[in-house]
This record gives sequence, C-alpha cells and structure tokens, in this order.
Amino acid sequence: MGRLAGAYSMLGWDGQTSNKDLQVRQGEAARKAVELDPRLAVAHARLAQFYYETEDYKKAQEHEREAVALDPDDQLVLGFTSGDALERGDFGAAIAMQRRAVAQDPLSSTQRINLAVILLADGQLDEAKLEFRRALELSPDVGLNVDIEIVRILVLQRRYDEAQSAITQFPEGRYRDHGLALLYQAPGRLADADAALKRLAAQPGDTMDSIRLAEVYAFRGMSDEAFASLQRERGVLEQAKDLARPQIRHFQVELRVSPFLKPLHADPRWEALMVLPG
Repeated sequence: MGRLAGAYSMLGWDGQTSNKDLQVRQGEAARKAVELDPRLAVAHARLAQFYYETEDYKKAQEHEREAVALDPDDQLVLGFTSGDALERGDFGAAIAMQRRAVAQDPLSSTQRINLAVILLADGQLDEAKLEFRRALELSPDVGLNVDIEIVRILVLQRRYDEAQSAITQFPEGRYRDHGLALLYQAPGRLADADAALKRLAAQPGDTMDSIRLAEVYAFRGMSDEAFASLQRERGVLEQAKDLARPQIRHFQVELRVSPFLKPLHADPRWEALMVLPG
C-alpha cells in the first residue's frame, strides 16, 4: 500500500496494479462520462488519469487542464495539481493544494493522510503528526498504515521512548520490525534494531516493503544497501510491460516523499532511479 491515496494513486495504485482489462474499462467509462457531460470536471480528471496511465501524455494534459478550468477546487482535480507539484519537487505548492482539498472535505481521512505525508516530506513534523492523528480519529480502521507514520515522526524527533511505547502495541510483523529497526540510535536499542533489520531484509515483500527497507538502510548510513533495495524493486517494476512506466512513476513519487531517503539525494544513483524508462 502506498503512502499517498486517492488522486495520487491514479487508477488505484497499490504497488501491485496489473489488471489491464480493468484499466481499459475505466478509460471507457471516463470517455463516456465526458461525452455525456463535457462540463463535468471530475469526468475530465478521470479521463486524464486513464491517459496518464496509458502514457498518452498529450491527451492527459489536455483533459487535466480542462478539469482545472472547470472546477479547480474539485477533490480529484486538487489531487492532480498537488501531485504535479510533488513530481516536480515543489512541496510548498503541493501542500497548498492539499490544504484546499482538506478544507473541501475536512472529514476525509484520506485527504488528511495525503496532507500529512507531504508535510512530513517537507520536514513539518509536528503538523504532519497532528494530521495523521486526526486521520486516525476520523477513521480508526486506517490503523497500522498511519500508526507507523507517527512512529517514524517520533524517531525523526528523537522521541525514542514514545516511539518504543507505540511500537510495543504493534503485532509482530513488518510494521513492528520497521519501527524497531529505525530505533538503532536509541539508547540500549541497537541489538533489537539490528535483529529487526535482519528480519526485514530476509522477508521479500511488495514495493512499499522494499522502500521501507531502503529507508532503514539510508537512515543508518548504509547507502549501498539502500540503493540495492531500490534498484532491485525498480527492476521488478520494469518487468510489468505495459504498466511498467506508470508503476515506476508512482514508485518515484513514494521515493520523493520519504524523509528517510534524503541522504541519498546527492548520490548519482538517485538520479538514475528518477529517470523513467524509455
């Protein structure tokens, strides 16, 4: 499961999207919606999604511009404009758009999570933590996906006791091990952190598991191991044939919003990860 949801996830990106037939049906439905009501912003936005996923960028941008012109405050349209800002590394603009999305639907946990993720990427830790907690209050079922983000913020703030207390509530598994592995700098926690990292590295998972493993390595100054995890995952995504390019785009967005991967940005290998396949 990716950290960003809703419009950012395009056609339901979850790190495992592969249903070409579903993609085609969604495209047909979006085209029909535009035909029935060409003044409907969300219809143009959905069609833009389809064209982005099928790499017809000219048509995608045409329908995205039309959606923005028709209703710049539509939830999906705001997600698009915020996502565009993320792809070009403009966190300030992305946050501004996402704040508008939250204002449009303050009871949406999805919109608050998206805002929290971008705030975290921008280093606004206290506000990011607040938005994650508000999302939990609105939708307790988001559970570990948000709980682990709060732990990650506590680690970045060096509030290790609070982080450890939260981690003890997690069931055994990848989320718990990810949190423990990040605690390697906490007094008396190195042995547990090393053991957790070893378990993470020994258990192949999905795209987000590979990213989280790389985050631990990068946070611990193990850049070679971090790049190995990310390069391996990119190689897996490149085997997805027709869906390789859109999946890699989503993979790249997840890399951009990770505060733990920032130590890798100056390395030439980072730029190679940010290049889309031809």
